[in-house]
Amino acid sequence: MTTTDNITLLYKNYEDQFMETMRNNPLVIILQKQALEIERLSKQTNDMEIKFGSLKETELCTLKQRIGELEENLLRRKNENEKHKSEIKFLKQENKGLKNQITYITKDIIKLQNTAKEFNEQKKCINQMESQIQQNEEDNISLEIRVNKLERVQEIWNKAAAKYETIKMKKASTDTKRFKKICEIHEKYKISLIPELKEKILSIIDLDPSYTQKQLLPAYSFFKALKQFSDQYLQQDDLNENQSLSIYLCNPALNFWPENVPEKLFKDLFPNNLKVAHTFATYDFIIEQASRTHGFFT
Repeated sequence: MTTTDNITLLYKNYEDQFMETMRNNPLVIILQKQALEIERLSKQTNDMEIKFGSLKETELCTLKQRIGELEENLLRRKNENEKHKSEIKFLKQENKGLKNQITYITKDIIKLQNTAKEFNEQKKCINQMESQIQQNEEDNISLEIRVNKLERVQEIWNKAAAKYETIKMKKASTDTKRFKKICEIHEKYKISLIPELKEKILSIIDLDPSYTQKQLLPAYSFFKALKQFSDQYLQQDDLNENQSLSIYLCNPALNFWPENVPEKLFKDLFPNNLKVAHTFATYDFIIEQASRTHGFFT
């Protein structure tokens, strides 16, 4: 084998190794694929050029017209899309406003719920108050019935007390001995009454033995108090006749008045200018008026 043959063989070996290396290189593989794709696209382009080249003039016009229509449709759709975008934007704003309204309405609903809760609580209180009022009305009715019964009892008691007072006055009218005894007091306690004092006495006493005018002093109790006072204090002449008779007769500790005559009543009504010296004249005047009006002591 000659040197040339050796070189040729060596070159071929290098070429085979290079080709093997290139086949195993990924970059080469990618480039080969791209070359194939370019070749395919070039073929399609040639086919399309051949196809378009074979088209007639009328077909080209129709195709251009169709392309124009498609462009118009595309433009119209773009305009519609813009319009729709505007509407969507407006709807979004409305939606935002509605959300705000919903928020306010939700707050109002919460307030109404709280108000309803308070109303229910107040309604419970009102129901309790109504029950209490009804109970009070029932109690008032019961109390009114009891008061009516007490009033009837009081009326019966007043009638009985009036009859008792009448009996006592009649009994006192027959007690001539005790009436005579007050006549035996000292002369300085028998000073006559002036007309003004007589009018004053008549204005504060009730001559009716039933004692119906509770704002006045009962006549029987008045002259009985005078009788007791004269029996206890005027049998001698050592009491100052110029003292006010109220000092003694209005003293609750001396017990000149019965229980049915309040202390405030005889203290308020008793004349301060009625003196101890007027004891007999006052006693005699009341008996005279009672006898003249209701026939007692006759």
